[in-house]
Amino acid sequence: MNILEIHTEKNTWTPPEIDEYAVAESMAQDVNARHGNRFVYVRYDENRKPVEIKRFAFHEGYMVRYLQTINDFCREAIYMHNCLMTYVEPYINNDMTLLFMRKKDDINMPFITIEIYKNELMQAYHRFNKDCTKEEANWIREYCRRHGIDCSRYQFDKSVDRLF
Repeated sequence: MNILEIHTEKNTWTPPEIDEYAVAESMAQDVNARHGNRFVYVRYDENRKPVEIKRFAFHEGYMVRYLQTINDFCREAIYMHNCLMTYVEPYINNDMTLLFMRKKDDINMPFITIEIYKNELMQAYHRFNKDCTKEEANWIREYCRRHGIDCSRYQFDKSVDRLF
């Protein structure tokens, strides 16, 4: 049986009898309320060797899910109907970072895909490359500020940002 641990800002928590992320992710709001807003889920094999790691960060109604596998990448690209598939090679070569922004109340549903290149915000779009709302843009700016990501040139307006 695999073991699942949830590492938060405050402590490490092992939920009883849980070995599936789908179940663990559905518990995230409760964990967030009790343990802070950054999570690392680690699944171990019988020998306590990490076999899967997923990272999450929650803050004010949204969360950022870090891309973990090429399967995550493909699922996001198919659902979002955007140009994400053209970034497979840069992603594999670690030339850029992708972040998946989610609504806190539906963390498995793609919401906004964020591209970071050389520690600078390059894109942040909804499905079909629709612009973010002002509230979402402000949340992303604050997230970038907290994580040292430059977003000063990104305007959250695709008619302007395509030029940059």
